[in-house]
Amino acid sequence: MCTDDNDTLSRPAAAILSYAPPDLERRHRLNAWLFLGALGITLFSAVVVILGACQEPFYGPVRMHEALVHVAGGSGLILTWSAWSVGVVWLVRRREIAPLWLIGIAWAAISVFYLGENVVGYLEDVAKVAGGAAFPFKASGR
Repeated sequence: MCTDDNDTLSRPAAAILSYAPPDLERRHRLNAWLFLGALGITLFSAVVVILGACQEPFYGPVRMHEALVHVAGGSGLILTWSAWSVGVVWLVRRREIAPLWLIGIAWAAISVFYLGENVVGYLEDVAKVAGGAAFPFKASGR
């Protein structure tokens, strides 16, 4: 009987069954982080968009907390979705995650569309209330 190190019969069954290549473990971690990241960004995006839909149209004085949520929060989430999408493309290109993740970019695009509509809608409503002045800056020379 041969007792070579490459012989699978000489190793215990638990050692054979518990083996996972390091790349597979890394792929599972990346999948988990990408999923949790997309879930978190989706939840924050939904909150911003739903708040915008509930408060639409924006009449009256400009409130700082509304501006922060709709303009700064919406713009920050658009940047976050963009970074997430670039990361997905980069990881797929390096073959560290499955190409199926590219479908997530469509979800990111839908989210960015609604967040952009929320930001633009808020700015347009505030500009109407301000008498047609561009928000937040007045055009110089006009």
